[in-house]
Amino acid sequence: MLPDLPIDPRRWMHVLLALIEQNNHRHGVKPKGVSHKTMHDRKVFLISFFRMLRAEGYRMDPRSLGGRHVDHAVKVWIERGLKPATIQTNLSMVRVFATWLGKPASMVKAATHYVPDPALVRRTYTATEDKSWTAAGVSLDLIREKACAIDHRAAAALMLMRAFGLRVKEAYMLRPNVAVIEGRMMVIKSDAWTLEDYLAVVRGTKGGRKRMVPVDTDEKRAALEFAKALTRSTQESVGGPMRSLAQVKRRHYYVMDLLGVTKGALGITSHGLRHEYASERYETFAGAPSPIRGGAGKEVPGDDSARIRVAKELGHVRRSITNAYYGSSANPPKSGGGFGLTS
Repeated sequence: MLPDLPIDPRRWMHVLLALIEQNNHRHGVKPKGVSHKTMHDRKVFLISFFRMLRAEGYRMDPRSLGGRHVDHAVKVWIERGLKPATIQTNLSMVRVFATWLGKPASMVKAATHYVPDPALVRRTYTATEDKSWTAAGVSLDLIREKACAIDHRAAAALMLMRAFGLRVKEAYMLRPNVAVIEGRMMVIKSDAWTLEDYLAVVRGTKGGRKRMVPVDTDEKRAALEFAKALTRSTQESVGGPMRSLAQVKRRHYYVMDLLGVTKGALGITSHGLRHEYASERYETFAGAPSPIRGGAGKEVPGDDSARIRVAKELGHVRRSITNAYYGSSANPPKSGGGFGLTS
């Protein structure tokens, strides 16, 4: 048993892997399990974390973790230029690890406790620039044509992300032949669009939150028809039957790299299509441009209701999360041209 092993810094990896094996399935707060992805991310991080501490001179048994080690780690992360969101995620995983050791979670403080300037680790959830493809001057039609020459399923995923605001995982896990529910089958009170068909986004959603997105534009219908044409059965997903989800995602980012759909090449990412969808839906519902596109935000009469509807379509519970997609007030995008890929 692990508790019977003597403290021995030389066997740190053996001890760490044993702790991970015993505890990694547990949720940090709630009495439930976690996903395989969470377990994988934790394991990778913890091994890297203790290797970093050893490289910094702390040749320790993982069970000896204390506040001074966390304090030093945050300093290293800041020196390395890690983003506030990454630092907060790292601290969250260290906090969970501390509870595995029987130590109080409070041993790992909030990120602002470790730095003289809270701005260094304060995560912002409000967009300050338009991350859509349109803002970068990139045409989805042109990228889609190029994608079709490489991988039709990647092209289908891009179309679904743009048309419905889906995440990468949601697009590839979608089963298009069974995901559409006819509007007449829906009973939703006080909605103006009950006669529209709906896309049931169920598989691959964040936090397991299911949502219904209206199929109310020609772009959405075209994206669904394209995806349906690629799938041979009702149970086949856009990712196809021959690859695992991990393989599908690796393939996606490989294709995106070939297409230049990266921050380093065209200044865009796949997720930018979700930002595009959010801004356009806001304008549809509010009757005015989103704040990140020069709109007046809360001064717009329909701002609040528009944010609620956009949040629902994106699969979020809180309306405030839409700030991350298109800003919270009259906040025009940063100046600077796109990349000229518009034909």
